[in-house]
Amino acid sequence: MGDPKKRKKKFETPRYAWRKDTLDAELKILGQYGLRNKHELWRTHAVLSKYRGLARSLLAKTGEEKSLVEEKVLSKLKGLGVIPENGTLDDVLDLSVEDFLERRLQTVVQRLGLAK
Repeated sequence: MGDPKKRKKKFETPRYAWRKDTLDAELKILGQYGLRNKHELWRTHAVLSKYRGLARSLLAKTGEEKSLVEEKVLSKLKGLGVIPENGTLDDVLDLSVEDFLERRLQTVVQRLGLAK
């Protein structure tokens, strides 16, 4: 059968969790997008930081490997609907958490008026 895989955290908590401005900003986003808890918000932050870090490293590289990885990253983000069809790596650096949260199923259904 094999051993089960080790579970890894898919989010990173804020460095300063008890700052008033951080708490207020998180609470506002939780209410605006209907997130159940802050773990969902932190998970979205982690996804965003992964793609932004990848874009920063790709901007520093040159060559054939860069173009292959860049094409994969951009096609993934275009498929998610986060960047436009003619998006570039600079668009990836301009992304925010709200861009990812707007593409959640719950948010899309609410915006289309299919939910109460």
